[in-house]
Amino acid sequence: MQKLNFIKNFRPFSFHQRRAFSSSLFYKVNNKGGLITTPIYYVNGQPHIGHLYTTILTDAMFLYHRDLKKQSDILFSTGNDEHGIKVQRTALKTINSEQETDPLIIKQACEQFCDKIAQTFQQMMKDFNIQYTHYIRTSKTKEHLELVQKIWNKLLEQGDIYLGEYKGWYCTTDEAFTNDIEQKTIINPETGKEEIITINKSSGNRCEYVIEQNYKFKLSKYLNQIIEWLEQNPDLIKPKERYNELIEIIKKEQERNEDLSVSRTRDRVQWGIPVPNDNNHTIYVWLDALFNYYTVGTVMKPNNNNLLNNNLLNNNYHWPPTLHVIGKDILKFHGIYWPAFLLALGEELPKKILVHSYWLVNDIKMSKSIGNVISPNDLLINYGVEQELLRYYLLSEGSIVNDSSFSTDRFPVKINELADVFGNLINRMFNNKFHKEEKEIIFRNLSFEKNNELIDPNRTKDELIELINGLNEKVISSYEDKCEIRFANIYVIKTLSKCNQLFDEVKPWVLVKEEKNQQILEDFQFIVAETLRSCAISLYPVLPEKMKCVLNFLNQPEIPSLDEVGFLKKGKVLKVKTNPTILFKKILEDKPKVVNPNDKRRKNKQ
Repeated sequence: MQKLNFIKNFRPFSFHQRRAFSSSLFYKVNNKGGLITTPIYYVNGQPHIGHLYTTILTDAMFLYHRDLKKQSDILFSTGNDEHGIKVQRTALKTINSEQETDPLIIKQACEQFCDKIAQTFQQMMKDFNIQYTHYIRTSKTKEHLELVQKIWNKLLEQGDIYLGEYKGWYCTTDEAFTNDIEQKTIINPETGKEEIITINKSSGNRCEYVIEQNYKFKLSKYLNQIIEWLEQNPDLIKPKERYNELIEIIKKEQERNEDLSVSRTRDRVQWGIPVPNDNNHTIYVWLDALFNYYTVGTVMKPNNNNLLNNNLLNNNYHWPPTLHVIGKDILKFHGIYWPAFLLALGEELPKKILVHSYWLVNDIKMSKSIGNVISPNDLLINYGVEQELLRYYLLSEGSIVNDSSFSTDRFPVKINELADVFGNLINRMFNNKFHKEEKEIIFRNLSFEKNNELIDPNRTKDELIELINGLNEKVISSYEDKCEIRFANIYVIKTLSKCNQLFDEVKPWVLVKEEKNQQILEDFQFIVAETLRSCAISLYPVLPEKMKCVLNFLNQPEIPSLDEVGFLKKGKVLKVKTNPTILFKKILEDKPKVVNPNDKRRKNKQ
């Protein structure tokens, strides 16, 4: 393939060149290309609320850059990681043939299983209107299968991969080689007796001791460069807590001074990409999976219609990644293994990695054994939760530093707050009583009469305009510096609350009674419309369809750029329609709680 010529003729960057590329702050990236990614989701089960959060967080970041920053050719990739021993074992369980050794039967079982699970993830993307440009499946995407083998050959040719032996622990659940282990006593569910097992310290998942010949990657060769890369780019990993954590993990790796096993023997793992020219080995699932980003950024064509500019595609145009969004459980793979592989190939490193924390359910970790795993599909179908409202809730409550808790008590509180300060404001101001027909509202001298010594609408008006003019900076800071969208949402709510305060102080329901107050009423409508306009642009990445409705109501069918956020940034005339539709329906806070019918703790209490 023509686009793979880089494999034949690598011209590695010096480390200082790579550092210069990678040190660009997120908000200083120019409008050329770019790539924003979710991790590709492992097909060991159907999607849960954690998968959804990662996806909508990435989607909001993508919409921010594509639509508000007008990076029309930026890419957004997601997909499924489908290879490995865990998938193979689970797939064979579905056909009641766990000891199967026939390669054809294993292949067919794994393909059927992966197709089924991948379909549930793709349905989640559709249900929540995720605007990805690329959906990659590591067992299906032809460009990826070819690219991984070419990269393997290059690493082998230059001596970064060599044949060796691994003696140690392997965690099938995590698909990870590890020596960071501890012993744990459990009750065997089948025998009811105590049993001592070995677990991976970082995840708590069970490990098995293996001795096998496999290929190794010279990880130790690149650890010092990774440390230097991180030290020169202290804002590269968000939040700072994860940055510090990664530095400590790398120091431990340096003390161990061990290379990374990057293959499994074929008799153990058949479901994976074969090692080129060696039928006895399968490429390690993480080397396979991590290069999904490179596949998208360099050789894969879009397979969705959400790329606004199709004139320039790939040929490294979208490399390096602008932003990886991942959960904290896979920080080591993205913060150590991934840059090491790229350094070995002489490729530019990611510009930013956003590492979010876990989602709990009512402060308890989600677990299949407990039965408290929440499915996005259940929330939509069984409980009638509106997808954009769930999106708003997760992006308003989710913290990247600390674990967040999905609470059926908090959900209606957050949605009703939005209904009160946003939905209620637009309906109160532009219904037939105050705004009988679609018309232009002209900016004049915004000055209101004081009601008394304690209440001065003009002071509130000035505070509101200051908030509106501060929105742009707050949104940029939230999406680019902090990488915490909830802070932008908080500031929008604060701005809308101030506008509602002004509404109560100006008392338009009194003004409308006398014709002489028509001008001052229109003056007030202008500032309300300006508030709604700037807040709708600011909330667009979080509530895209609802904010499109607001902007359309204000006769702005095209999504404005973030530069248009601010008082009078659109000009001195706004044309506003009348009788807006209800944006947000309030939720009864004493409504029966959303619970998982499979929650075993709940059943035991009944």
